[in-house]
Amino acid sequence: MRQLGWCECAIPAREDRSPTWPEGLVGSISHSAGFCVAVVATNRHWDSIGIDIESDQRVEPDLWPSICLPEELQQITHEDVLTTKSRVTRLFSAKEAFFKWQYPDTLRMLDFQDVEVRLNADGSSFEALCLREHRDDSRRCNATGQQFLLEGQILSLVVTEYPKNASKAALVS
Repeated sequence: MRQLGWCECAIPAREDRSPTWPEGLVGSISHSAGFCVAVVATNRHWDSIGIDIESDQRVEPDLWPSICLPEELQQITHEDVLTTKSRVTRLFSAKEAFFKWQYPDTLRMLDFQDVEVRLNADGSSFEALCLREHRDDSRRCNATGQQFLLEGQILSLVVTEYPKNASKAALVS
């Protein structure tokens, strides 16, 4: 925040646990065992940010059906258990980043079954598709994101930049 010209300050959480960013900023916060990450940007150029960090292979098999759509599970359950645990953790993290990305504008609490994630073959990116009807905001139906594996942690990031020569007022109306 300081590098962007804002004073350092606490970022309070709303009742729904989402962060309350100072006027003029967008951002996202996440943590896992021993790690914390925060991303912040000005809202002049960046529309929304969602970030998530998870310990690799942390999602146990009993949780897979609640996190994954049947189509997602079908694509990965032929792999060994450790590889599948890693892939499901990647799906989980991608969905969390997508949730945080869309929430500030939609105020919709999504369930894991509301979003389909398609991981690319090398694990560096993903596409998230919201299966739940978006009544009035088609900009929040789909997103592409990036994933990184760092020190045993899966980091997922979804960001959208304002199109060049477009004002925020024009995008909202």
